[in-house]
Amino acid sequence: MIIKKVEIQNFRSHKNTLVDLSATNVLIGENNTGKTTFLDAINHAIGDIRRSPMEDDFYASGENFDPEKSDPIKVILEFREEKDNRFSENVLYIFDKAIRFDEVQCPEDPIKFVRVCYEYRYDVDKEGFVENRYFVDKGNIKLSADSAVRRNHMSFFPFYYLTSSRDINREIRNKSSFWGKLKKSIDYKEKENDIRAMIEQIDDLILKDDETVDDLVLKLKELEKSMKLTSDSLHLHAFARRNWELLDDLNIYLKTANSNLALPINKHGMGTQNIAVLIIFNAYLDILLPKIVDNPEATPIIGIEEPEAHIHPQAQRAVFQQISRMKGQRIISTHSPFIVDQADIHDYLVFKAQKGITVIKRIPEYKKSFEFKYGLPNAAYESNRYLLPDERLLIERFIQHRNAELFFSSLFVLCEGDCERVFLERVFPYHVGQTSGQLGISVVGCEGGTYSPFLKIANMDAFDLTWRILSDGEDNTKVALKKTIVKSGYDLAKTQDRIHYLPNGCDFESYCIDVYGNEIDKVITEKFKGKFDKFCGQPVNSSLSGKELTNKFLDTIKVRFSEELAAHVIDQKLNVPGVVKDLMDAALSEVEE
Repeated sequence: MIIKKVEIQNFRSHKNTLVDLSATNVLIGENNTGKTTFLDAINHAIGDIRRSPMEDDFYASGENFDPEKSDPIKVILEFREEKDNRFSENVLYIFDKAIRFDEVQCPEDPIKFVRVCYEYRYDVDKEGFVENRYFVDKGNIKLSADSAVRRNHMSFFPFYYLTSSRDINREIRNKSSFWGKLKKSIDYKEKENDIRAMIEQIDDLILKDDETVDDLVLKLKELEKSMKLTSDSLHLHAFARRNWELLDDLNIYLKTANSNLALPINKHGMGTQNIAVLIIFNAYLDILLPKIVDNPEATPIIGIEEPEAHIHPQAQRAVFQQISRMKGQRIISTHSPFIVDQADIHDYLVFKAQKGITVIKRIPEYKKSFEFKYGLPNAAYESNRYLLPDERLLIERFIQHRNAELFFSSLFVLCEGDCERVFLERVFPYHVGQTSGQLGISVVGCEGGTYSPFLKIANMDAFDLTWRILSDGEDNTKVALKKTIVKSGYDLAKTQDRIHYLPNGCDFESYCIDVYGNEIDKVITEKFKGKFDKFCGQPVNSSLSGKELTNKFLDTIKVRFSEELAAHVIDQKLNVPGVVKDLMDAALSEVEE
């Protein structure tokens, strides 16, 4: 059983969160948007956690907030079967009174589900905070029959949580860690006598007939006198002899490619240590979990926070592939575009904070107007998917593999290509005093205006991302852009203030020529004189002059020209072009709201 739906109420920034989950879930978003809280909520609901929420874990509704009078913290998890993966007879027996039926998706053979509610609230009668787990119906009403969630119920969905505060030393030394549990599972009982004999031989080899050891023993013998112990009660042992201590020092030794010396794992870099912790965790799930979980039908639910910590980009991608092969349901929070670009777009959960409240968005599988039911023709499902195959390919190419960082942005600006992108990124700090990155703004070049994949995922029905566009002003470009906006599901009238068109039918180069005039000639003379003279000497250009000649030349050096023009504007303290200035001011205003 895996979690199909999560509902969180009044827990920190999650005032009223409701989101669907899949087999793999990648939590994306800026800091302080509620990703860790999301994992903590699931951990409180079904994890092996000894600590209850604190008073300041309640959602604070105002300055005079009192957690004792607050609505309770609730975490509701829905476990739902699928058409081709039904609950077993054992599940039906164990969850008998908690089973509910969904007759909408599958009227002839209703889909069964159970909903577990974890509640933490102040109890007036007990004069303290209490926690409870019970089953609820679809409307979150506590079931009238025996609704308590018991140990045998919890055994079907064990939760394992790897937090961001991973420490290899603690992992290796702590007996309750995943490494500690793996060590404890090693069975050497039948070998104990042989092991003890070998240890005694090694002890003798190291300690016997050594002057320093003999002197040390004589000094330590004073303990016997001080404590009135019997003689011969003090001994030195180089190695543990008690069977439960034999593996206390079991460690991982690793020899790097450029060294002949194997070092313990805590002597390696933080990235290597982090990867080791993840591998230990995976080993625990693969090797030990089947032996210690009483319920053979249990599906591990795995939470991992920031697996990319201290790891270089290519290794981050490899780590995600390792995680994706872990058995069970995976819920991963990350700030890494190198992990994001490996995941499926439908597995993204984008977190945002709106006035201190977490909002989570994910791309729907189907269009909003489509009422999903089992048993429809395949064509009905395919034609009603929110993302069609061609759109998926564009999103993978232009966003996931090139611009995954925009999922961590407060706002992104789309422009025709790299020429506009480079100019905007260079003049942003000159105009507003901060880089676009510091403001949480991503600037994206769209290779000739391929806006559709960006607009499709930014739609309110998908990730509801904030965007603006800097567009050329030619009539055919405007017509094409408006068609793209409508096709991407927007109301054209409500998006016009988000598009900043260059005036008078200009493209970016001709607009810059109009704005800066002789300053453009100075840039060409200082930086590109040889290229420009050669360009003018070509027969095909002999009939051109003035602005037309300059514009055509700039087309041949677009990005380099953009860089040099931005540097010239900053160096000479020139004004930023009006349309660009308006765009940056509008973007700045939005991210500062």
